[in-house]
Amino acid sequence: MMLRHYRHGVQKYLLEFVGGAIEATDVSPKAAAARELKEEVGYTGGTLYHVGTGYPNPANHTNKVHTFLAIGGTITHAQDLEVGESIIIEKIPLKDVIRQMSAPDATFPCLYIAALFYAMNYIRTSSDPALQHLKPFV
Repeated sequence: MMLRHYRHGVQKYLLEFVGGAIEATDVSPKAAAARELKEEVGYTGGTLYHVGTGYPNPANHTNKVHTFLAIGGTITHAQDLEVGESIIIEKIPLKDVIRQMSAPDATFPCLYIAALFYAMNYIRTSSDPALQHLKPFV
């Protein structure tokens, strides 16, 4: 699942992965990822794989970005967006996401380029049977 999320800074809808902040009620980054998937897409169930963690800008920020790959869930709920959020859900095959984000003229938020790298690397090196169908695309 991908999102077209309006970003005021560039005044455009950008193609992005589901994401958000860890809230005080989240017991872990994985719990935050599950909550964000449910809120932004209505996606529940399946398996969340932790595929990487990085610092988006360690020169002057201390936050980390935790990346998860969601496999096998379904959309079971309506979106539960925050006031002012404008998000359009798009179901795009992984091979098409990789192609779009790899195009020489593509402009995506750098966090999502890193997230795609983490996911591709995790899929490529995993022996988990649930991920084998994705290997031909990475």
